[in-house]
Amino acid sequence: MALSRDEIFAANDLKTQAFQVDALGGEVLLRSLSALEIEGVREYAEDPVGMGIRAIIASAVDEDGGQIFSDDDYDKLGAKSAEAITQLFNAISELNGFDVEEAIEDLEETPS
Repeated sequence: MALSRDEIFAANDLKTQAFQVDALGGEVLLRSLSALEIEGVREYAEDPVGMGIRAIIASAVDEDGGQIFSDDDYDKLGAKSAEAITQLFNAISELNGFDVEEAIEDLEETPS
């Protein structure tokens, strides 16, 4: 039987998973992104660092599922190592089923 409208809205389809981030020396809890959060992150597609930082802000959560970063943390996250940002972004990509290589190819093929 097909799900009803209310059942679809009530379904908890956002996954949460801990990822080891060696560059930070520990685990970070990440939540999959909603469609609107992904849209917000993709607005920064021409700025890979900005896109990674925006994805981290949207995805990093505490044990209760609350976001641990806000937009005010953008510059502080930007001061972290490229290795740490890359490891976190790769984990977020894995959790959300993104193909990072394909996304880079698409960006390179987009006319300026």
